Order: sequence, then structure tokens, then C-alpha cells
Amino acid sequence: IKDSTFNIEYMPITGGTFTLERASSGSNVSLFEKHSDFLVNHLIASGADVTDSGVTGDTRTVTVAAGAYVGQPVRMNSKIKPHLHRQFFSEPSTVVVQTKNQGKPIFPQIVMTAAESHFLAAHAALLGIGSDANGHYQTGLRHAMKLWDVPDAEIDAFIASEDMASLNGTMEENLEKIAIQRWIAYFTEGYEAWAVVRDTGYPKLPGIESTALDGDMYELGDLNGAYPQRMRYGSSAYNKNGDNVNAALSEQANQLEHVIFAGFSHEPGIRLAERLVAMTPKKLERVFYGDNGSSAVEIALKMSFHYWKNKGKSAKTQFVNLANSYHGETFGALAVGDVALYKETYEPLLMTCRTVESPDCFHRDEQESWEQYTLRKFDSMRTELEQNHETIAAVVIEPLIQCAGNMRMYHAVYLRELRKLCDELDVHLIADEIAVGFGRTGTMFGCEQADISPDFLCVGKGLTAGYLPLSAVLTTQTVYDAFYDDYETLRAFLHSHSYTGNPLACGVALATLDMFESENIIVQNQTTAKLMGEAFAHLNDHPHIAEVRQTGMVLAAEMVSDKENRVPYPWQQRRGLKVYQHGLKNECLLRPIGNVVYLMPPYIIDREQISHLARVATEGIELATR
Repeated sequence: IKDSTFNIEYMPITGGTFTLERASSGSNVSLFEKHSDFLVNHLIASGADVTDSGVTGDTRTVTVAAGAYVGQPVRMNSKIKPHLHRQFFSEPSTVVVQTKNQGKPIFPQIVMTAAESHFLAAHAALLGIGSDANGHYQTGLRHAMKLWDVPDAEIDAFIASEDMASLNGTMEENLEKIAIQRWIAYFTEGYEAWAVVRDTGYPKLPGIESTALDGDMYELGDLNGAYPQRMRYGSSAYNKNGDNVNAALSEQANQLEHVIFAGFSHEPGIRLAERLVAMTPKKLERVFYGDNGSSAVEIALKMSFHYWKNKGKSAKTQFVNLANSYHGETFGALAVGDVALYKETYEPLLMTCRTVESPDCFHRDEQESWEQYTLRKFDSMRTELEQNHETIAAVVIEPLIQCAGNMRMYHAVYLRELRKLCDELDVHLIADEIAVGFGRTGTMFGCEQADISPDFLCVGKGLTAGYLPLSAVLTTQTVYDAFYDDYETLRAFLHSHSYTGNPLACGVALATLDMFESENIIVQNQTTAKLMGEAFAHLNDHPHIAEVRQTGMVLAAEMVSDKENRVPYPWQQRRGLKVYQHGLKNECLLRPIGNVVYLMPPYIIDREQISHLARVATEGIELATR
């Protein structure tokens, strides 16, 4: 009940007097005596002070004194649950349910995969506790392989043919096999120690139906095909409280508020780099911090150019961008963008880039799919790189969505083709995911939808949940190695800002990533995105909406004067401003880009708020298109 510091893990029962009643129909009518006897006997066996009236007709009155510690039996079924009043049982104390980052102790989490539970059963069976060690072992293998999405046919073949799939050796050899598989199972999912037992329940164990559980009172778990399957014990609040970001900021401020990252380092910066490497596309193994999106793009541009210089290819000084792209507003980032509103004034000061056609699918033919149009537009990129790759350092691209470029969108096939071409012609690929990274497109990163890994990945914005400025550039070991040399060679990448890798921002970022894991944000976003699409679908029939387009948690409706020919309203008319003004009057912050009304909401938005946004946006569009 108590640990070494006398923190009580469970609270004593509150007790009380309760009248248990026989059900009026169904199998519970005849089970009333069995169920109520079980409850009373369990309370007495646990040391509780119980006064029992016994069954009188269809009722039984039970009085339990406060103060005892009584554990609640698990997996009780719906038949007996009406009699299990919470006052009969101990509840977890604060030390068990305490939210992290509050400066208070937290009870350790215990995490067990479905696979590991079977390996434990196999281990016990080998030692004489239980039976069918090989059956448990092979079932554990099956669950473990499902964690890696291995097809059933391949699992069957492995179990049928591989020596590792059977406990066919000596006791020592068999125990070693189990130990290996337990380690793999723990390595696979053990880091996700953050929540209570998932609702799909405990895994069924072979033979448990007939040997361990009484079906009148207990129910069995069911995987229901849901993987990964974990049994999780501990605090349901663990990592799930939004206040954790505040707490992380406060905690870090009390430890280290800032130190220049040039020649120094700190724990949150190192931990964050490790987390980013683990969660981003493969081959991205090195992290360079910046302050914001523009600085991240600047870092990637300089690093790409400098890499080629260090490799003896100083002629590679140019960059390729897409028409209508946007990458920031500092000189380098502005140069590789192509939105005239931001760039035109400063054009004389900027380096010249090679701009190719955008794969933006707004202009596709009526019968043309997104993929077909995107592939057709890739020809422009192919021609540019094939003709000039010897002088091109890198291609800079926003995966899937050109955000500041009217929220125009394209198919992921473009990224796949571009990755192949860059590899073929020795050109770097810079993926600017400042706006679209961290779940915005429906996956953690847009590049995932093309199954590619860029040479440079720029991330920011969602990394710190809007609290503090922080960005990062992830790159490959190959790029890193080109700069790692003796000081006298002067090959190092000399770039830094005063607040690069600020510990406060890194602490907040770590708390943000905790929430991504603990609350399964990506899956939640996919559900929310569907609600957004449904709420705005009616605008497809609006006479002045050319299209409603959506990629994940980004949705855009584009106003036009002529829907059939997709003729835009003149920008001087500022139609979007009318939508913005109407939104402000109705508790909505809508920030149209020209004629494009878009949603890029926070991930905590709910169904009611989405409906409200859809209604207000529709009203605003009606006013703007009159």
C-alpha cells in the first residue's frame, strides 16, 4: 500500500450503506445471490468491516465501514457491475494520477504489449506455472510481428518454418528465445508509457476461457484487430494535460533560461534533437536549430551551398523553386519564394532563382485527376534539372500545400518523382515543412505521404505549440560529415543566432511532442479533418466558389467571379476582407488570402466550433460575392 517514502498509492475506501437489487429480467435474475455473495466475500477477505443483511427477497443491504484498503477485481462483466459501487473500493491516490511536470511525484508507469504478456505466460509455463509454453510463445510472436504490420501470411510462414519460432531446445535455450522476444516487444512499444488500458481490452490467452474465468462475472478482452496493442497501467492524466506545456516552461525557467549554443549545449536541446531524429523520415540524423521558419530555410540554403563547396563543386550555387511558393521573408528565404506581394519590392536585393511551374492542381483539366496533372507539371522540373543540375545546389519545396500561395495543393507523386530525380542528378532536396509539419497534412510530416526523405527538413511552428519561437533543420550524416574536419581546414558551418536552441523553447517543444504521443494527435486530426470537409462540402455548389480543396487539417474555398472558367475577382476589390470583417463580428478569426477563405485551425477545435466556422464563413462568402 505504501512505498518507501510513505506516499499512499491507493486511498482507503469511503464505504457506506448500499442496497443491492435483483434484476427484473434476464440471466441476472438467477445470478443475484452469486454476484452479491462474491462482492461481500471479497470485501470481508480484504479486511473491510462489513455488515450484511443477507438476501431478503430481491434485495440485500450491505454496510461497509470506511478506512480499509480494497482492490477492485478487474475484467468484471456488465452482469455484476451494477453491484460494484465505487465506494466499496480503493481509488488511486494523487501520487498515481498526478500529472507530470507539476513538481510533484508521479507513480511509475507499467507498460506491457500484448506480445510481451504472452511471452511472460510462456516463461511461466516453462517454469511449471501454467501450460502450453510454445502456444503462448508463438501467439506472442504473432502479436509482436503485427506491431510491425507484417502480413498474416508472412507471420504464418515464419512460425511454421523458423527455428526461432518454436521452443524446441533446452530449458536454457528456450528461456533465451523468450528473453530476446520480450526485449524486442518492449523496444517496439515500451516507450509509450502514458495511458490507461486501451478500450480494446486485454489479449485473450489460449485456454483462459475454460481454465481461469467465470463467465457469469468476468469478461474477456478482445484485440479486435487493433494494433499496436498495449496494456497500460497508471495515470490517465499522464502526458495528456495541456497545462504540461506551461509546467514545462516554468520548470525549465527555474533550471536554465538560456545559454548561447555556440560552444555549449544543454539537456533539453539534446533530448529534443534525439526526439526529432526518431520521429522524422529515415536518414535525417543531424539537427541544427534556428529561431523561426525563415531562419531555418536560410540555414538549409547555406548548408546546401557550403556542402557542395566543401565537396569541390563550387559551381553549384543556384536554387530551384516552384512558382507561387513561399519560404519566408529574410533575404535568402524571400529569394527562393515566388509570391510577388512579398518579393517584388526587394527583388533588386535578392539572388536569382530558377523558377519552374507549380504542380498546383487548381488549374487541372475537368477530367484530369490530381495525380495526372501533378505528373504532367513535373516535366517542367525535369527539364530544368536535367539541363542545369551542374550549377544547381538544391530544390526548395513546400510538401503538398503552397500555404501563402493561396493554399494551393498538389499530389504527393510530385515529391516521389522529385526525390528520384534529385538522387539521379546529384541535387539536394530541401523540404520546407515549417507550416505543414507536425500533423497539419494528416500525417506527422507531409513527406511521409510520398514515402521520401529529403536532404534537409525544415520544421517549426507546431513544434512549440505557439508558445515560443523555435525551428530546426534536420539533415543527413552525409551532409554532416562534409563539415566535420580539423579546425585548420576551415570547413565548419559557421552560422548561429543568439537564441538558437533556447532551452525554454526546447523544453516547451518536448512537452508538445509528449502530447502528440499521449493524445494520438495524428489520428484525432484525421477525424477532425473529416468533420471539416463535411462542414464545408456545401460550398462546392456555391456559384462563386471554384472549388473546396483540402489536405488534412487545411481546407480552402476559393472565390471567383466566373466559376465555369475560374476567373478570379480582381485583387483590388478585396473580397476576402469582407469575409474577415464578418468573421470578427461573429467570434471567428478568418484570415483570407486574397480571394481564398481557408481554415488552418488549432488541433483542439471541436465539432461545434467547426460548425460555427462553417456557418460564419458561408455567410461571409455570401456577403463578399454579392
